Amino acid sequence: MTELHKTVLITGASRGIGRAIALLFAEHGAHVLLTARTSQELQKLKEEIEKKKGKASFLVLDLLKDEDIHSLAKWAVDKDIDILINNAGCGFKGAFHKISTKDMDRVLHINQRAPMLLTKLLLPHFFKKQSGTIINIASIAGKIGIAHSVSYCASKHAVVGFTHALFEEVREKNIKVATICPGYVDTELIPETKKINREKMIRPEDVAKACLFIATSSKESCPIEMIIRPQVNPRN
Repeated sequence: MTELHKTVLITGASRGIGRAIALLFAEHGAHVLLTARTSQELQKLKEEIEKKKGKASFLVLDLLKDEDIHSLAKWAVDKDIDILINNAGCGFKGAFHKISTKDMDRVLHINQRAPMLLTKLLLPHFFKKQSGTIINIASIAGKIGIAHSVSYCASKHAVVGFTHALFEEVREKNIKVATICPGYVDTELIPETKKINREKMIRPEDVAKACLFIATSSKESCPIEMIIRPQVNPRN
């Protein structure tokens, strides 16, 4: 098993993809820094990791608040972060002309602005270390258009563009920047419906393995973008 003696910050770590990433990276020897809005779920995950002899710390925060993002960045630097995984996200389903400005802003803030600001604040630390890995969890919605998910698609397209542009800016400083664009993943973000067969969905663990692949890739290469699709369409 590949040992990853690194410090890894994971946003949105309390459930779904973030939780799977935290468990996998801890299993491989990383010190995982967990963040989310719910202390009870983070504490439970921390205990689960420690029970398996892993190392975890957590900080409760709200990515809608700039002051919380600044506090998170300081905490991560104090922990000597090596890898940032911008995973936290939210969505909104509905006709675009009916979405409230508040809901539209929330989607764009959580999915786009928060990871950009957090990355910006952590880059000086990575520059000083002359190394670092930034992984942004986007979505297949960042590659295509989906009706009734306009704000979500816009935010994820922005994440993909941000990733590619930042890679070009920092690649000579030994910093990797990558994005993962999964299709349907069996998480709470996708509500229960008879129209989708959840057994055919991507598992959160599949996305976690993609993150580990990027984090452990050789220093000579960077898998800038990975697209993961269900083998069988869950809507069939």
